[in-house]
Amino acid sequence: MLRTLDDVVLVTNATVPGVRRLESCAELLGWDALGVVVGPTAKRWPRPVKVAAAGIPARVHLTDFPLDPRLQVTGLTPDPLPAPLLKAAQNVLALLRKEPT
Repeated sequence: MLRTLDDVVLVTNATVPGVRRLESCAELLGWDALGVVVGPTAKRWPRPVKVAAAGIPARVHLTDFPLDPRLQVTGLTPDPLPAPLLKAAQNVLALLRKEPT
């Protein structure tokens, strides 16, 4: 089924095990994908996470996606989503459309 998709988004958390799982999935996939890492911005990843992310194949474009503590507890509600989440979602869509952000 994956071979029929135009785009694949691999999502993980900003931990060494998470990034290693993303790398494994990317290797199994074997073609271009978008890797979304949920947590702090890439600039604030702990050094071990940055080192693990260096092993991600170049064909996988990595982007970060903020973690909202309120949503972790409540999940989605009728309240508007926080602006940082909306901006990150727009970035993911732009990357899927191959548009610059």
